[in-house]
Amino acid sequence: MRDFSTKKADVFYLFSLAAIVISCVLVMILSLTYTFLAEASADDYCSASLPQTAGFWHSYAALQYSQWTGRWLAMSIYPYFFPRLGIDTINYSIFLLLAPLMSVASFYIMARTVLSPLINRSVSFFVSLAIMAIFWAYMPSTGELWYWATGIVEYQFPFFLLVVASASLLAVTRGLYSKNMDPLLTGVAMVSAIALSGLNELLGLYFVAFCALQLILTIIRSDRRATVLFALVFSVAVVAWYISVSAPGNAVRSAGEFPNSMRLVPAVLAFLYDPEHSFIAWMINPALIFLTIALLAHMGREGSQASLKPDGSRAEHKILYLPVLLCIALLAWFCGRFVVSFAQGTILPGRVSNVLFAVFIASLLLLLPPALRWLSSKSMGPANWPKQTASVALLLLSMSLITAPNTSAAINDLRFNFAEYRPVIEARKTEVRNAPDDADLTFKKLSRPPRLFFKPELTTDPEYWENKCYAKYYGVKSVKVIGE
Repeated sequence: MRDFSTKKADVFYLFSLAAIVISCVLVMILSLTYTFLAEASADDYCSASLPQTAGFWHSYAALQYSQWTGRWLAMSIYPYFFPRLGIDTINYSIFLLLAPLMSVASFYIMARTVLSPLINRSVSFFVSLAIMAIFWAYMPSTGELWYWATGIVEYQFPFFLLVVASASLLAVTRGLYSKNMDPLLTGVAMVSAIALSGLNELLGLYFVAFCALQLILTIIRSDRRATVLFALVFSVAVVAWYISVSAPGNAVRSAGEFPNSMRLVPAVLAFLYDPEHSFIAWMINPALIFLTIALLAHMGREGSQASLKPDGSRAEHKILYLPVLLCIALLAWFCGRFVVSFAQGTILPGRVSNVLFAVFIASLLLLLPPALRWLSSKSMGPANWPKQTASVALLLLSMSLITAPNTSAAINDLRFNFAEYRPVIEARKTEVRNAPDDADLTFKKLSRPPRLFFKPELTTDPEYWENKCYAKYYGVKSVKVIGE
């Protein structure tokens, strides 16, 4: 009877693995399908229509730094690269492939750095694919990250750099490589920190906070060598972040676009609003819950029990226990959300919610080892969980991916929208390319623009900035849309 039960458990486990693989593959196919259906929008056309004269990228970055934003590296990338990209060709979709590649790379690096040696390389890769599928399926606004070149430059790329910089410090802290590699890893962290703040000041702030925490821990451990290295990284990160956040352009933009910026009451109201993208909604996200259970069950069975037992003589085990880490993660998320609300006086844009969701997932991975240690100290910890626990969690995870909001929206858009969307967009391209320079073009408005894309339609006002950038890119006088 026991052998028969074990055999049934193994069959059920294989069935659950097959279900989660199929659901992840389906989600990835959907996400990549939209990558090759996506069109440039909004800021993409503004950047792509910039002149290609030598040295212009430098003067443009300096101008934007003084009048618009402190994201100096992003403002250097746009004039140098976007005019040469060909955003109305297949090159745009190829560029968008960077989003899933950087996502899976980010989550793989996190899994290998944080969960090693509890999971091996193959499991880490599988976990990274599963997390990428969850990230896409529940992302607050896919159109502002995966299907928008500007979003990739200012949000997806800096998140990848945040992971690289943080993982480099963790690798030094945990001794994952030889001591000779420590200077190289700290160098990688410093370069990543500089580029990170030049692309996104919020994620730069997150790294400053993370680096400060790691520096404090090295001081507590009396690790003099690591303390010197981390102090250097921290100093560079602070300076890089200050250069970005103190840009005169930030104040100019806030005064013009965000009248409620730097005001406490509007910031608090904006912070409390938007329940769909709140921390509570992510805390009860079914896919993340089921993934957490499956990972804890797997690591509890397969991981080395010796590596799970806290050593009371080590300082980090006295300080880095689960409640403290959980409080730090909560504080980091709340601070990040409030900083944006305070700076803008509005609810978070979808692109900001996207990266906060990614940071939330990364924080969840950081919490898994201490959670496993805590559970392993109990009599019925993960090591004693039946194999069916992971099986049920994986099966429910696969179901949650199939029924996720973005998955459902993607399937419906493919069925109902793209029969109209693609022919209309291609017809517009043909018309505007063949139009004379003084043409005032009027397009028929899309009846149902795809929901997963960011601003897939022009406006009825030819003087609106998006319409003007579109017209400038194609070299016509003006464009607008009419109709319902």
